Amino acid sequence: MRLNTGIITDKLEETKSFYGQVGFSILWEADWFILLATQTEQTQFPLSTESSTQELLNFRKPFNGNGIYLTMKLKMLIYILKNLKRKN
Repeated sequence: MRLNTGIITDKLEETKSFYGQVGFSILWEADWFILLATQTEQTQFPLSTESSTQELLNFRKPFNGNGIYLTMKLKMLIYILKNLKRKN
């Protein structure tokens, strides 16, 4: 399983500077989004005012305790879903 964290922000430059100082590197960057990574983790930072951020993630505010999300990449997704449904 691979777990990615996303934090919605309105301070992309400050975010990039801070995380760069603690060992993250830039994997991808646009004017509305940055993808930072360590050797084992990735963190996404979409801009809070980007329309796709608001539409797809249904967040209206930058991170204040509410603007964070997780994505998971699972090799055995169907198996895991069946087990979760069985456990209700």
